Amino acid sequence: ALPVGQNTILNIGTDRETSVMQLANLMGGTVTHVFPNPRGEFEERRKAANYSRAAAVIGWSPRTRLEDALEALKSGSGIPAT
Repeated sequence: ALPVGQNTILNIGTDRETSVMQLANLMGGTVTHVFPNPRGEFEERRKAANYSRAAAVIGWSPRTRLEDALEALKSGSGIPAT
């Protein structure tokens, strides 16, 4: 646990890469305005959030797959409370 008065930054994610294009496609409909972000020579080409620190500090881990959460949101049923 984090001591009272201390701050830290936590990654909240799934350890799984998801591109903006993949996210747009998961949302559905026609995707027409997603353009790749040009990367500099020393920038990461790929990245994924590592939630191990969030697990250690606050006991958080992903319980819902991104695809399932988006489907629940699109259907109006909300994110499943698994």
